[in-house]
Amino acid sequence: MMSVVDIRKLKGITSFEAEKLQLAGIKTIEELWLRIAMERDGELRPLTDQTGISEDRLIELLADESLRDTRPFVSWWLREHWLDLMLLLALVALVVRILYLVR
Repeated sequence: MMSVVDIRKLKGITSFEAEKLQLAGIKTIEELWLRIAMERDGELRPLTDQTGISEDRLIELLADESLRDTRPFVSWWLREHWLDLMLLLALVALVVRILYLVR
């Protein structure tokens, strides 16, 4: 399932640039990628003409975005949720201990 991320969350984007993209009908990062993919030969000129954001700046924003999600999911997930896992493990151990004592 594809996540939908607001264009304002694009790494390094300014509020002015986000507003320009939103006025061009691009509200999410995914819509930006799709818009570029729909252009003939992936040309950025129509989008730069419509938004006033330079081609170099769009490439910079998209390059930063493409690098953001390159980390492996498992290691990222474990780094983000290790405390949750420890608490869950402690809870399971507590329940097992209580069940053992009740018998």
